[in-house]
Amino acid sequence: MTAVEVHHRVDGAPDAPPVLMINSLGADLSTGGTGAVADAVVARWLTPAYAAAHPERVAALRAMVAATPTEGYAAACSAIEVMDQRPDLPRIAAPTLVLAGADDPATPPPHAELIARAIPGARLAILDHAAHLATYERADAATPLILKAL
Repeated sequence: MTAVEVHHRVDGAPDAPPVLMINSLGADLSTGGTGAVADAVVARWLTPAYAAAHPERVAALRAMVAATPTEGYAAACSAIEVMDQRPDLPRIAAPTLVLAGADDPATPPPHAELIARAIPGARLAILDHAAHLATYERADAATPLILKAL
């Protein structure tokens, strides 16, 4: 199984270039470190309903982000900022499941659709009531899909 994770969003038409949304965190990251951006990052990973129902999980994810070294997080963001894997997608020959959360602001369904269309024979599954960490938030729905794809 080949996994492709792209942390961009598509503005406008499906063939529009991706635009990195993490740019808005840059100033907070440079002045306050990962602790300053942890709430905003985690808010994008989970739906509000899930976050409200599982505050202990939100706290654990927030602590994980806040504990990440700022330099490493900033370097990862910089790499993602210039990353465009779209030209490589048609070369993926392995059976592929593209899994997305219906409420994902980081990789919204139109971008997941773009990825699935570009990979020959890929299957697309969009999980309702899930954001960027769809497999975490909706393990009940994601796990059977992943097991079937293996």
